[in-house]
Amino acid sequence: MKNNKILIGYNYELEAHEQRQIALKDLAKKSLLQYVTNVCKLVPNDDFTEGDILSHFKTLFLAKWKDKLPEGIEYDRMLYLASIDYNKLVMLVDEFNRVEVSGKMDFGIYATTPQQMEQFKALAKVCEAVHSSQDHLPCKIFFGNLVQAFNGALRYDHRDNKLKPHDAFILNLNSRI
Repeated sequence: MKNNKILIGYNYELEAHEQRQIALKDLAKKSLLQYVTNVCKLVPNDDFTEGDILSHFKTLFLAKWKDKLPEGIEYDRMLYLASIDYNKLVMLVDEFNRVEVSGKMDFGIYATTPQQMEQFKALAKVCEAVHSSQDHLPCKIFFGNLVQAFNGALRYDHRDNKLKPHDAFILNLNSRI
């Protein structure tokens, strides 16, 4: 079976954004669990942050405090008597829920049409030829001049220090750059 797409680039910005979101989610979870354990004096289970967190909290709270407080008292009043700031708890839960994490993402940029694949392969051959001949030439190759000569179809990747096909050019984004 023939491939219907080939990898032509990698979206480092999207990957960095996803890593920041994961770090923010972990920080929000840590703050929430710290408040629940230190201030509320409750021991949350492993799945505390999955599903409805406030319901999990209410279950934990009632399991611990129901016998220690007067009967017939409503939940809000129980929280007040236990010196728990419910608004802060809601704020921490909202902060945790606000951070979106996609999970396993593919950060690759793909060519999907035959024309895009042909352009990528042709430009990749040019880049490979430049890099393989660089060691055999008596002069230095200035990649900026090649990028300009190819009208933006190539780009210099500073992460790898190599000339590469420009994925936006191949995907026909930004009106041929």
